[in-house]
Amino acid sequence: MRRTRIGLISVLWVGLCGCVPSDPVSPRQPSSTVVAPVPELPTATAETGADLSPVSEPPDIVGLARWRSPIATAGNLASCAGVAPIIVEVNARMGVDWMLRSVLRGSIDTRKIAGLIALDAPVDVVVALDPNERPRPPLIAVSVGLNSLDGAKVAAAPSGQTPAEMSPGVWRVKSDRGAACAVAASAGATPARLVCAEREKTLAAMAPYLARTVPGLDLGGPDIHVEARVDVMRKRYGEAALTLLRAMPGSIQAEYGVGDATFDALLFEAAAAAQDDAGKLLGDLRRVTAEVRSDKSGTCLHASGEVELSGKSSWIAGTLTDRLDRSGPPPPIYWRQPKDSEIAVYGRGADPALLSTALQKARELLEAALAAEKVGTAAERRKIAELLNVTAGKDAHTVMSHGPVNVALPTATAKGAQQKIVEASMARVFGWTLFGVEEGPAALKKQLKALVDAYKLPGVQTALKKELGRDAKHLPTVKSGAAPASLGAGAEALEITMPNVEVPGLPDAPPRKVDPVMSLTLHVLLMADGDTTWLALGLAKDELVKRLLVVKKSADEKGQLATRGGLDTLRNGKQMSGGFLSAAPVGNAIATYLQGAAALYPQWTSSSDLSVAQSLVTLPNRGQTPLFVTVNGTPGATTKVSLAIDIQQGTFEDAKSLAISSYSFFSKLGILP
Repeated sequence: MRRTRIGLISVLWVGLCGCVPSDPVSPRQPSSTVVAPVPELPTATAETGADLSPVSEPPDIVGLARWRSPIATAGNLASCAGVAPIIVEVNARMGVDWMLRSVLRGSIDTRKIAGLIALDAPVDVVVALDPNERPRPPLIAVSVGLNSLDGAKVAAAPSGQTPAEMSPGVWRVKSDRGAACAVAASAGATPARLVCAEREKTLAAMAPYLARTVPGLDLGGPDIHVEARVDVMRKRYGEAALTLLRAMPGSIQAEYGVGDATFDALLFEAAAAAQDDAGKLLGDLRRVTAEVRSDKSGTCLHASGEVELSGKSSWIAGTLTDRLDRSGPPPPIYWRQPKDSEIAVYGRGADPALLSTALQKARELLEAALAAEKVGTAAERRKIAELLNVTAGKDAHTVMSHGPVNVALPTATAKGAQQKIVEASMARVFGWTLFGVEEGPAALKKQLKALVDAYKLPGVQTALKKELGRDAKHLPTVKSGAAPASLGAGAEALEITMPNVEVPGLPDAPPRKVDPVMSLTLHVLLMADGDTTWLALGLAKDELVKRLLVVKKSADEKGQLATRGGLDTLRNGKQMSGGFLSAAPVGNAIATYLQGAAALYPQWTSSSDLSVAQSLVTLPNRGQTPLFVTVNGTPGATTKVSLAIDIQQGTFEDAKSLAISSYSFFSKLGILP
């Protein structure tokens, strides 16, 4: 059964494997949440004269999905990456045939049906609840367009046979072991549809609806639209879900309790609070939707998800929808971050009061857990628990950015090369990371001091050494360092040092009597800049200082995001929070690992490993194309909270370049055929 489910879902995927490119899909404005049939639908086909009038919606439909035109989506993304159309075209029917063989498992010659599938027609999916009173997996049916009804009927049965008619206008496809499929006379853009489900009973119930009614539904959205009707699921299983939730506190206590009366009681209390809020959230949810839009250039792939709330009785719903009217472009502090950031995100200030109760319960639970494990004294445990708090004040915007440290790896023959290779590799992998907050330094300084003091508590050190055992020799030490004068008055510095890190030996060197060791130090620098405070972390201290000087209010904008192009999605948008990510940090980490390994252990490094490393550092866009992530909300009678991701053309170009240049490597891993 599991293999059948995978085969059905692969219908949605096959168009992306290989389809003829066409013009971009034209975006459409989402329709009302009420799905209604289009009035004018054909009532018969020229081939059969079958009745194609819409039929009633089956009961308990909880999910609908439409891929408007697989051929257009695949064509857009192929063009975006610079892939030749012929590469997509020649694999289209092969991919369709493979999919059908996996679903029908060789019962008929699937090449005949594959040749009839209209890749420019919508792929529709319907999900319904099983009518059985006992909770069971949902019923799923998939429908794809066919260019000829008569041709499909011929292909649906072994040569010389006539397919069995299940119901008027619906003919069974011969399948002895696979999914249940049928050819159905269809309304809409194609004369027929191939409908498949996991069971014949589901097929019989869904085929007329998918062939005669769904083609006329205006689901809105661009390329792909998916919606889940939470209200329908709640109507059927709401009481059962609440009953299950009521059992959650006891189950969690039984699973995670430690036999300590205080901790177990607090754990039960926390689970009961979570159960209560989950029940309220179930009542607040109305609908969940997701959409995908593709294009040939620019923002080549836009994906979004939206949660529609009919109420705000739960803490989660209330927190998510808190003051959505503040939506807008990023705050000024965001644009002061370094121009060479590979990641840069922001969050609008929240009201710490929203978290006060949850944090208090978390502190009590943590303190009880430490007591149950006999960690430290009561006073020490209280100090540890007090670390759980919100340092930023009400409405204080926060930002975070990350970027590269370009340190060259020394040659393996240089003096002390082994240690220097490790140090340079770690500096490159860690890069630099900045945190900024729109308030003075007092709260952040207090929190840093509390963290250091808690770490140095005798009870904490004893517990850590006991847990680490022989590896306790690597337990980091923390001490205050000298903050560079260039950071200004009030700057602070911390040094977190991991000692006794073994230095790799030289290739083919004789065994060492004593393994030499080294230390790695993570630097933490705090800089106050008027009503803003910045925190920098990384192994390369000079690089941290350089970035902190860039973000100062008095610094030249030339080194800041304010002068970076290609960020209009954020500049001109309205968001509650967001920013951009990129593939560069991951690519840099992989390339650094492979290059470092090649320098330290050349005998274990293959040419394909080095090829991948070289490819990653020479990508057309170096993996630095922004991938935008934004969170927004729309207040109203039914509040909506959404998450959107925009993938730009440069990311697709880099992916194509990497796949071509490192094909053998990815083929060995099974990622590419």
